[in-house]
Amino acid sequence: MEGEGNFKTYDEALLKTISSEPASQNKFRRIFISLAGRFGFFQLLTVLFYILYKNSSVLFLFGLGFLTRPAKNYECYHEESDRWSYCSKEEICSKGIPGTNYRPIEDDEYIHNWVGPEKLDLLCQSKFKIGLLGSMYFIGIVSTILIWPWISDKWFGRRSIFLITGLIFICGFIGLIAATDILWAFVFMFLCGACFGGRIIVGLNYVIELVPAMFSQRTVFFFCISEPILLIMMTFWY
Repeated sequence: MEGEGNFKTYDEALLKTISSEPASQNKFRRIFISLAGRFGFFQLLTVLFYILYKNSSVLFLFGLGFLTRPAKNYECYHEESDRWSYCSKEEICSKGIPGTNYRPIEDDEYIHNWVGPEKLDLLCQSKFKIGLLGSMYFIGIVSTILIWPWISDKWFGRRSIFLITGLIFICGFIGLIAATDILWAFVFMFLCGACFGGRIIVGLNYVIELVPAMFSQRTVFFFCISEPILLIMMTFWY
């Protein structure tokens, strides 16, 4: 029988019984919490995937000048002589020579891009339309950048908006690659830009929620430097 000094009331004994756990369970619980709060394989994979996903538009967006750059010289087919000979861009556009009757002269600076008639046929398009092609991406950003974060916090949550905008971006990107008309290219470029608020702003906040607080600043740091590093690598590539 316990001494009078160790006597406990019924409420104290009941509280101790409810709140106490086996020693082995306490140890397992401490290990689990410790592992859950670390920057593990799942967090690393999530951050790497997001950085790659975030920079997926950088290559074609900042390389748009190369994708819309015409060749220096062309040669045209003359049915009368059944021969190919040199012709200028002005001659091709003024005479309305069809795409099957001219071809670029490939040199060290030539890039097979969107200018050709098999793609967007930009050779004789106005500078306004060619410039508008890149501007449509930023028009999409400006028109929706405040909408996606508000929708995510108001109704659907960050994960849903991140996945929805990601799906729209993939569809727009595939459509842009497959497009053979400049008007459709405008539409798909706008869709890619319209997903910016959900992919980048909402997506970054969602990823930060998945990593421990002590690693959130490092995640944002690598997020910010990933794009400049990719641009430097792209410069050396071209």
